[in-house]
Amino acid sequence: MKKDLLKVIQKVSEFLNKNYTTEQLQRLISHLSFENMKNNPSVNMEGFLNIRRKAFNKEGSPFMRSGTTGSFKKEMSSDMVKKFDKWIVKNSPDDFLK
Repeated sequence: MKKDLLKVIQKVSEFLNKNYTTEQLQRLISHLSFENMKNNPSVNMEGFLNIRRKAFNKEGSPFMRSGTTGSFKKEMSSDMVKKFDKWIVKNSPDDFLK
């Protein structure tokens, strides 16, 4: 999706039987970009996280971090990654990991 957002938008548009002008597609690409989503308080959960931070008097990482594939490896220990991997295998539907 990140590599070719236009292609994803076109596939979804086709599925929904919708047609958009080039200008509308460009606006959608801009609106749906990671950076714009990250900065949009309607979708980035920052309001909720700010309430939680105040309640626990604690700082924390943003809901949407970097948008870079694999960045979790820099932020989590290898033990934590292993725990998440085990949890995913245990809790995923059988066909999810195929």
